[in-house]
Amino acid sequence: MKNKKKIILLVLVLVIVGVVIYVFKSNKEVAFDNEKAINVVKMYISAENEHNIEKAKSYMLNTNDNVNFQALENEINSIKTIKFVSAEKAKVEYKPESYTMSDGKKLDIKQGVVLDVTYEVDYKNNNQPDPSGKNSMLFTVVKLDDGYKIVNIGTGP
Repeated sequence: MKNKKKIILLVLVLVIVGVVIYVFKSNKEVAFDNEKAINVVKMYISAENEHNIEKAKSYMLNTNDNVNFQALENEINSIKTIKFVSAEKAKVEYKPESYTMSDGKKLDIKQGVVLDVTYEVDYKNNNQPDPSGKNSMLFTVVKLDDGYKIVNIGTGP
């Protein structure tokens, strides 16, 4: 009889431990992958180099207030060539934000990173805000359910 109680108690403890582990893992956010974020930036810059506006837009989150979408065509048309040089996590931390999508839906994004990206660019004309050569910008990349997207490109937070 004592052995039967010990076995029942052991099974009960194992079930409780299993439930706790399952709940913990299911509530845990999936880790943010900086390499995947950097890869999105590389693909975006490659699309700019190909002068492919639609492809470049596909790496960006389409929000109502995305000024980067509006400036993209002018930027691509002013570039002869552009290539990715390097990226590292910026000193500025990503702060969770809410975005209003182009379809009017609100999207709360908790995971993101601000990357300090260096690229080499050759402009068609020298009347650009930055000179041809090596330049850097801050790219804010967020994690969505279906992958990583750029939400902001600029010089500061």
